[in-house]
Amino acid sequence: VRLIRHSGAAAMHIEDAAPPKRNPFVPGQVMLPRHLAVTRVAAAVEARGDSDFVIIARSDADCISVDEVIERCNLYLKAGADVAMPVTARINGTPMGSLPVDEQLEWHRHIVSRIEGPVLGMAVPPGKAPQDMLECGYAIMIVPTLTILPAAQAMWKALLAASPNLARQPGEIANPGDLLYRLGIQEFMDRQERHIAREKGELGQ
Repeated sequence: VRLIRHSGAAAMHIEDAAPPKRNPFVPGQVMLPRHLAVTRVAAAVEARGDSDFVIIARSDADCISVDEVIERCNLYLKAGADVAMPVTARINGTPMGSLPVDEQLEWHRHIVSRIEGPVLGMAVPPGKAPQDMLECGYAIMIVPTLTILPAAQAMWKALLAASPNLARQPGEIANPGDLLYRLGIQEFMDRQERHIAREKGELGQ
């Protein structure tokens, strides 16, 4: 935390996902126990000192349930985080993106209304803009895939048109998970799991 603050950054995210890390759109996430995640946030708050460096507590506990991600965000705010960041890739096991847009907005309003502090969001439903999400109650919006996904989709369509061998592949890149699978993340995860299993075997676990 101190190194990042001294480098000139204004803020940093503290996450509650346990290694090996997974993108929210990729299955297999494992969460830290609540008490360890709270301790991580509290340690970051203590390490920053009296500066105006902002601690953003991110929770990927949507992989468990909506209630879990909300409750964790509130715990992290009580531990001293300045902003909560609930990941909303899944709604009680259902991919958020599979829901009608109006229902997605209702879930965003519901989640933000139950978090007792400023909330950062990064999900913008199709046809909506960051301003619409601010109107749902978010204090801050980031849009990390605003340009990446449309560009990747355009390139993928060009490749499909140019190569008959790709015709059997899915044609849409609708979310970061789709993009990651196109880039071969499954092969990476399989290799990672083999190395983890080998390490456990060598350590006698």
